[in-house]
Amino acid sequence: MRTSSAEGAAPILVPYPAPPTEERVHAQIMGDAGGEVQVLSPGDALVDIEQLHALAKRRLQPRSWVTAEPISAIPGQPGLPVFIDETLLAAPRLALATGLPDDYVAIRGEELPGCTGNVRIGAFCAAIAAAPTPSDRSADRELIENTISRFTERRIRQRLDETLQIPPLPMNVRQIMELQADPDCELRDVVVVVESDPSLAARIVGWANSAFYSPRSPARGVGDAINRVLGIRTALNMALGISLSGSLRMPATQVAGAPPFWLEALLTASTLEALASASRLPGAPAPGDAYLVGLLANFGTLVIGHVFPQHYERICRLQEANRHLTHAHVDQHVLQLPREVIAAALLESWDLPLSVTEPIRFQLVPDYAGTSDMQLQFLRLARDLLAAEGLIEPPDRTLPVADPEALGVSDRGLATVMQRLQSSRDMLDGAESALPG
Repeated sequence: MRTSSAEGAAPILVPYPAPPTEERVHAQIMGDAGGEVQVLSPGDALVDIEQLHALAKRRLQPRSWVTAEPISAIPGQPGLPVFIDETLLAAPRLALATGLPDDYVAIRGEELPGCTGNVRIGAFCAAIAAAPTPSDRSADRELIENTISRFTERRIRQRLDETLQIPPLPMNVRQIMELQADPDCELRDVVVVVESDPSLAARIVGWANSAFYSPRSPARGVGDAINRVLGIRTALNMALGISLSGSLRMPATQVAGAPPFWLEALLTASTLEALASASRLPGAPAPGDAYLVGLLANFGTLVIGHVFPQHYERICRLQEANRHLTHAHVDQHVLQLPREVIAAALLESWDLPLSVTEPIRFQLVPDYAGTSDMQLQFLRLARDLLAAEGLIEPPDRTLPVADPEALGVSDRGLATVMQRLQSSRDMLDGAESALPG
């Protein structure tokens, strides 16, 4: 660690339009009871919160992701003490955000400490994997088993769900999957299965009556909710997703400021269903099937929280300190395995089709071009729309931006979906009654 004081004239900062991503400095504000500090790190590195605590000799906590942007990366500009990762000093050129939208200035790394008189320099960052989610899935099983053996004392068994020590699927899940496979299943068959689990029944009726669906009159029961609001296919997929997730323990630890797990899952599912319904493309996924992909898109969060509870707490703290990175980068840093890989493998071991598991497995792989590309594009579009409304965390900037027109969603159809999303803001505080506990 080094402490620096400004000597001589301050560096001259010159405008730097549209700098490359690799030159941009990541800035964030952290604090504790002793006050706030400005933390500067490479934009392509991970802030190791434990190393930063050791350097500062304080338990600094990041601001909530909702309020974290925009922040100036010019040292000392917010009028706060500054912590600078030492790797920045060797950079021939850096881009510093000024705090205004898309506005940057250039500086040499060695000039950073000269911007202010209250600087502490040290090593608190770690390199990240360029591609945290492997694009080739042939080694997925080996990666999972290596991670299990590295981080647990559990014996590796032949079946993946036994390897992870996850309970067997409940009987109602098997019944739901049988109904899904039956093209002739009728409303009464679905109602019987759903009503056999009072908790599941209450959640399905609660979500059918939520602001997202906004029925003209509240559904009076399971049959009414399915027949008049949800439809059989969406109700089956909703029941399946909720029941599958109910097999796992909800992590006690959460990422501060991020939407609750189930709220994100249900909003993603409903948005994906709405986009599929609005699409005029012949190959678009069926709305009910799209719903299931959205509902299970963040299933990996439940899996790693269930299997690695102690490590998941560390992952949450690192996510809070690294909002500029995807959770896959943090997963890779801690577990050497992204949650999407382990989630897809587990769902396949439970006999879910590739049309569901492939989009989940590859959702953060930029160059995926497999058989489920259409489903994946709809999932990315749904998440982009949710992020634009501030309902989920911002998407990975390296991922291709999904094109609504290419997916057969007209401007009018997109406007309808966006209107539903904007209306969904009102249910953020009151949605808990419709969500699984």
